Amino acid sequence: MRRAKARTQKRERLRRALVLVGSVLIVLAAAASASLAQADVPSAARSYVERMWACLSDGGGFETAIEEVGLHRLGEGGMPEWIGELCAPSMLGEAYANEDASIIGFSRSGEAGDAEDLLRRELTARGWQEQGGGQEGLASYVKEEGVCRWVMVKVSKVGDAVSVVLHIRRT
Repeated sequence: MRRAKARTQKRERLRRALVLVGSVLIVLAAAASASLAQADVPSAARSYVERMWACLSDGGGFETAIEEVGLHRLGEGGMPEWIGELCAPSMLGEAYANEDASIIGFSRSGEAGDAEDLLRRELTARGWQEQGGGQEGLASYVKEEGVCRWVMVKVSKVGDAVSVVLHIRRT
């Protein structure tokens, strides 16, 4: 019984790591397709995946793998003050971000379309104007006031979860 529970926990950690890796790759691909990144996107993506996979393969846990690629759990030490410009902080659940929180990723249950609709309602209620995205599950929003002025939202179905990635530009 204990061994089955340990296997289930290990599978859940791996699933969470794969969702996060998928989210990172989605952000990098979306940034490249929107001409937002000047770096070699395939190399950057490969670097994230290789570092996470090496950590997980060496027996490191999910949290260690997250730290290895320079991400941290959002909310440890408090949410950024400006997060309310985007959505209710409780909506983010267990979110991860890069050092300056310009990229935030989280997963939720349900369908991708429902998550897109929820985010659209949250953002427009806070004064954001949708600018489109040109791809399914991808949208960008702009705002004339506040700390945050632009956000790209990428929503994807990853396994049985929905991965949501926010790429944010602040003033």
